[in-house]
Amino acid sequence: MNAVRVQLAPPLQDPARLTTEHHPWCVHHSPRGCLGTAMDVPGSKITVWLSAPTPDDPRLIVDGPGGVVEIPVEP
Repeated sequence: MNAVRVQLAPPLQDPARLTTEHHPWCVHHSPRGCLGTAMDVPGSKITVWLSAPTPDDPRLIVDGPGGVVEIPVEP
């Protein structure tokens, strides 16, 4: 994962909330929220990871040849 991917998440709406709230899958916490571990899909050019710019807005991020897609998931 590179720094460009981290910057894809929108700015936080309430940074104070994230100082104490983390998702169980969060491996990197920053002012832009939680990020999960990036995984390459075997046999493809696709990388996926979880991201949550705010505690109640987790997303599955899919980065592939056609670009980046963010899919909302249940918190």
